[in-house]
Amino acid sequence: MLIKAKDDPAQDIALLENLLQRADLPADKRAAIEAELARLRSGLRGERDVAYYLDFEFRQDPDWAVIHDLRLVVKGRAAQIDHVLINRWLEIYVLESKAFRHGLKVSRDGQFMFWNAQKRKYQPIPSPVAQARRHQRVLDELIQAEIWPRLRRPLPPPRYFPLVLVAPTSRLIWEDGVPDEVRKAVMLADAFADDLRRYTRKWLQPGKGGRAPLLTSGQLEALARRIVRYHQPARVDYYERFRLPRRPKKARATREATASYGRARPKAAAATTPAPAAEAAASAASPQPEATSGRRYFCAKCGKTISRRVAMFCFQHKERFGGRAYCLDCQKSFPPR
Repeated sequence: MLIKAKDDPAQDIALLENLLQRADLPADKRAAIEAELARLRSGLRGERDVAYYLDFEFRQDPDWAVIHDLRLVVKGRAAQIDHVLINRWLEIYVLESKAFRHGLKVSRDGQFMFWNAQKRKYQPIPSPVAQARRHQRVLDELIQAEIWPRLRRPLPPPRYFPLVLVAPTSRLIWEDGVPDEVRKAVMLADAFADDLRRYTRKWLQPGKGGRAPLLTSGQLEALARRIVRYHQPARVDYYERFRLPRRPKKARATREATASYGRARPKAAAATTPAPAAEAAASAASPQPEATSGRRYFCAKCGKTISRRVAMFCFQHKERFGGRAYCLDCQKSFPPR
């Protein structure tokens, strides 16, 4: 069962796109904003690809609870968890999703590196396995401090599985001699969902291979929703991060025109001032901007700007798109009704 979907980043993407339109933006801050925008879009694609396989297998399964994009703050430590899977046997999978289209390489000493296409070389990144383990500790602290003491009946502590899921579109390269604990913690998202489905299906079989669940479906849903109550969405102040004023600085020509407003014009200038009829003719001859409502629409999945016509089509078919707007490419992922 799907408990929580990913928070919509369209508002942040739109703000960053608007900041790039500012005329007073220095080159170094423009590059930083473009890098942040690329990071948001890349992360959105990676989490969306992984979430597709998890939702396909588990979103309608009463034995599983699926949580996407869970941010917890416990004792001053924050954990931004990409995906959490909880089953009726009290197994909790803390999943970190990654997408590297040009290649993700794991060295023999367990170091992770991605292929930088611009510099044409591998560059190291922090270990996503260690990151998933840190997230597991924060989640466990929350459960032990806030969830377990409020239960009506005692339950055994859950078993945790911190893993890294790589989008199937990524290249995953292993060097010889990678530690087994690292190799077992990193896998492709489509293979993980399929293997996990076969693994837990055995428990439902009668006989020696079966395992009695510790929770009913209703108790599992209540537990997952109680965890989601502690979700604290990240509020990023991009004006503060990039040290930008809330309002763009006026151009020099505009300031000079504003300063000279109301001064007496010289006679020569007054003689060359066009008559009202001439001004109207010049205004009619010049192209006028098309009237718009000033509202922009963005795809709820990829954050891409879409036209009003495409957005209205989605809004008119709420039974198919759930009241959200999607671009033409993302609309293809929804079955027709």
